[in-house]
Amino acid sequence: HCNALHIDATVATTARSALEDLADAGICFEDGVDCDESPFPRTLADEAQSHLQSFASSEPTSNPSQFTCFARMAGRELDVDAEVMRGVTMRDTLKGGGCMWYTSPSKLTLKQCEHRWARSSPCESYDIFLSHTWMTPGVGKYLALSLQSGWFVAICFWALGVALTVTLCILRLLPVSAQMPETLAGRHVVTLPTAPWTILASMIFLILGFLVAPYLPLLGRASDTCFLDVACVCQSDRELTERGVYGLGGFLVRADELRVLWSPPYLTRLWCVFELAAYRPANPTGKISFR
Repeated sequence: HCNALHIDATVATTARSALEDLADAGICFEDGVDCDESPFPRTLADEAQSHLQSFASSEPTSNPSQFTCFARMAGRELDVDAEVMRGVTMRDTLKGGGCMWYTSPSKLTLKQCEHRWARSSPCESYDIFLSHTWMTPGVGKYLALSLQSGWFVAICFWALGVALTVTLCILRLLPVSAQMPETLAGRHVVTLPTAPWTILASMIFLILGFLVAPYLPLLGRASDTCFLDVACVCQSDRELTERGVYGLGGFLVRADELRVLWSPPYLTRLWCVFELAAYRPANPTGKISFR
């Protein structure tokens, strides 16, 4: 993934050194003819000469990027690339029934990638860094995050639905389908009307609350700017993709919380292990939570 990036001085120096080592080993390229003692075929030697000399003759750029993959491999894994740092609200990831969670980036069309990228916006820090694997079905992650972030709205909708239903039953605006047998309460005999409306309203309004919660303003709730790879790392531009991938360490530095969406395949994925292992060195005061 590095061939689209600028060649820095380290690469050119390495290429020159490789040519010198080949010459010391008796593999020389004088006038296009390799030495008799060279064990390599002429075509292979010519190809090696062409590639190495092109690297060796390349001059470093006047202002090489500090965020190239070469720089990242040189001990700058936690540098923050602010130019590609983007965040998306937790609410936006849950809109539309959580459709953003259902398809792996590798299976998205170009238009879908651009649509998800447009949902994010530049930011300076993250409240939550969402660490997960696309090997896990998205419906479970959507339900878990909906419960964590939308429970208060859902409870409010449930209470409103129950109160409204009871009121309509009392006013006889909803039919009572059956009555319980007469019950002795002290010295008074009472009849208790029954109907399924309250139970049905509880279920409907509770589900409706979870679905509506992402579309409501925070209303005193904690800020929810988060990092989600499919929306915050550009999937349609190769250079931006590389900078986003190699910038994950820097994003961890700016995240207040690493929220691990745990599943059995989680520790089998290299990037998940990297995020979990790198977060504490990157952010000693940050919070790690497993959900």
